[in-house]
Amino acid sequence: ILEQLPRANDAGVKIVVGDDFGVFLMPHGSYAEELAFYVKRAHIPPLDVIRWATLNGADLAGRAHELGSVEAGKLADLLVLDGDPSVDITVLGVPSLLRAILKGGTFVKDELSA
Repeated sequence: ILEQLPRANDAGVKIVVGDDFGVFLMPHGSYAEELAFYVKRAHIPPLDVIRWATLNGADLAGRAHELGSVEAGKLADLLVLDGDPSVDITVLGVPSLLRAILKGGTFVKDELSA
């Protein structure tokens, strides 16, 4: 299946993460590891995998009109990282690199002023 993912992705198939496929490789809840897995093992570009986890997930849930991307009028939970997940997706799984977390517009964690 790993060989087919790049072809499906390139063909525009909307793939989402957090599915039961991960159960065989890693326990539920380790989604940062799942994202890194697709980049490292299936050679999917990091931004595509991030899209799978955000916009495609919102679209699958029928909520792309209100979730899944950062746009005026949409709900958004945001992470501020000390790192660039488009270059190294593993930064998403390193708690010490999470500088701020906004959930529904409210800071849940804020280390930006430190």
